[in-house]
Amino acid sequence: MFLTPRLSHLTRLPLVKSRTRTLLIRTLSTSKDSPKEPLVVTSTSPTGVTTIRMNNPKKLNGWTEKMLLSLFSAFQTAATDSSTKAVIITGTGKYYCAGVDLSGTIKPMHPSELHNMIYTSNKKVFDTFLEFPKPLVAAVNGPAIGASVTTSTLCDYVVASESATFLTPFARLGVPPEGCSSIHFEYLMGSTGAQRMLGKEAYTPSGSEAVECGLINEVVGEEELMKRAEDIAEKVSIVFICGRFK
Repeated sequence: MFLTPRLSHLTRLPLVKSRTRTLLIRTLSTSKDSPKEPLVVTSTSPTGVTTIRMNNPKKLNGWTEKMLLSLFSAFQTAATDSSTKAVIITGTGKYYCAGVDLSGTIKPMHPSELHNMIYTSNKKVFDTFLEFPKPLVAAVNGPAIGASVTTSTLCDYVVASESATFLTPFARLGVPPEGCSSIHFEYLMGSTGAQRMLGKEAYTPSGSEAVECGLINEVVGEEELMKRAEDIAEKVSIVFICGRFK
């Protein structure tokens, strides 16, 4: 499958009632848009494998606007960082990613503006994966839904844990398949498999079933996932470098 996207600064508040001030700070600090932990965490191994970890497990690592901006930034940094030879994308907690969090991305606006916003943001998400200039491995640590499934299949290699599942409920939601899935899924699984996942059945394969039907490359135990992903990323990066200098 080598297919070569703060807590708001509180200025000094007027000295009002202590209860009001405490309530304001508490509300801001617990807002879903102002998490205590960074939405995306990155780390790079001595061998040059950078791990980009979606880090909002309370929201099942769903893609809000701020999560996506953090992902774009992490991918851009990894793309230009000379010490990064390959990238792994994974999630924190039980879920890989619950897909796009509509409540965190869609705001009231004119229909034409909404259409343009969806088109532009979706294109940027998928272009981030399609155009990434280095080997990209998806380490699917748990359930993946919607766009997180379609983007993972755009990676160079997909390894999943035994707890992973893959759900693309587009037909049930009344929206067209996205992320190249209307073409790419058929290429990976054949027309029957693609229709099962993208159609009304919304077939949700487990990790082992996803390997059998051709959606992903490999499934391993949960404790083995990241070590296996790093091994794959290192090997793929060597192949990538050798191929580039032929």
